[in-house]
Amino acid sequence: MVKEGTLTLSPPAQLVLLATLNEFVQRAAPLQEKKDIKELQEVSGKLLESCSNIAGSCLEATTWLRRNLTVKTESADKKDGVNDAVSYSVAALSVLAELLAPLLDVLYVSEEKDKVVPLLTNIMAHVVPYLRNHKRGNMAAFSACSQLLSSLSGYQYTVRAWRRDVLDLLLDPQAFMMLPPILPYWRTIVDYLCTHDKTVFKELLSRVSMSQGGSLSLFSSKESEYEIRAGLLKRLSFTIFCSETDQYTRYIPEIQERLAEVTRLGQVVPSLVAQVLLCFRVLLLRMSPRGVTSLWPVIITELVQVFLMMEQEWLQILNNSAKRGQVHT
Repeated sequence: MVKEGTLTLSPPAQLVLLATLNEFVQRAAPLQEKKDIKELQEVSGKLLESCSNIAGSCLEATTWLRRNLTVKTESADKKDGVNDAVSYSVAALSVLAELLAPLLDVLYVSEEKDKVVPLLTNIMAHVVPYLRNHKRGNMAAFSACSQLLSSLSGYQYTVRAWRRDVLDLLLDPQAFMMLPPILPYWRTIVDYLCTHDKTVFKELLSRVSMSQGGSLSLFSSKESEYEIRAGLLKRLSFTIFCSETDQYTRYIPEIQERLAEVTRLGQVVPSLVAQVLLCFRVLLLRMSPRGVTSLWPVIITELVQVFLMMEQEWLQILNNSAKRGQVHT
């Protein structure tokens, strides 16, 4: 079955073999001998590695100098079996999404959980590139990878293998470009990330801050900076939306300060105002009434400002219409 560390079975057979192995691990009585346990872990690791390689069959290196992987372009030669590779790749990702987390949880007992991280890190190398690609043609793989990550996120000992990647993906400008059925996976992922790692939410708050005395970049314009800030506010709102009720109550003063920084700009920036109001809506959904008491003066002030702005715009439209009517008469 194994030749020079690589399985010689066809891709579909290897996926069936992984499912069979999972059935054995889940249903059989726990092995008692350390030698047997180690051998089972080694065989499982090789099989998972092989299935991971199948999952990554639609990936290629970006350049010879950088070893980063990216999804192969659709213009690749179909004679090279690209269609088969796509089918096998999505199938492998789907099988891993269903079996990987529960299989590893049984294979490695409490004192051995650290051994899972290197194995997962190698698998994530074939998962993250699909999650960076938001094109419609990649959505099947994107969905399977999101499901895989969602299942892994429920186990705290796996966080080290995917924490940095998930935070980078959340901060990506295209983060929310996905089909609606995929979004619940990301609610779970972000929720567990912030639950397992308390520093993530603080990092988001610090990134949103506009009180650091300057732009995000020396070469960025104010307009581009505001757009970036609006995107960060949107991600902060999404993170709060993914949480349990009152999970971030103790951060209300800091959240309120970040929102107040926008209101003190002295000018109306529609993209920022929209995200401030969105954040208010999310806070009202995720906080108990007592937790948002201090927010109401700010919310009411912002709403009044928005209504005044809308009134001015309507008056301007009416005045322009009246002037055009006078010209025609």
